[in-house]
Amino acid sequence: MLKTVTQAMPPLTDPSELVWQGVDKLDGITYAILDQGKEDRARNNLFVAGILLGAAVAFLMGALQVLLKAAHRPK
Repeated sequence: MLKTVTQAMPPLTDPSELVWQGVDKLDGITYAILDQGKEDRARNNLFVAGILLGAAVAFLMGALQVLLKAAHRPK
């Protein structure tokens, strides 16, 4: 799994380890992790959806063009 810490408060001393050290106590530790594999899959799914949506719009525009030509054809 490819996971990256994108935010940490207090900042990490070693970015390769999710560890905080304190003398007395640690309060308010927050962090955010980005799962790069999941983000890649979501991006790929969005790309495929964009292709399918583009193809659908192209088909509809072509059909509309054919209908408009047929409607304006002299009888």
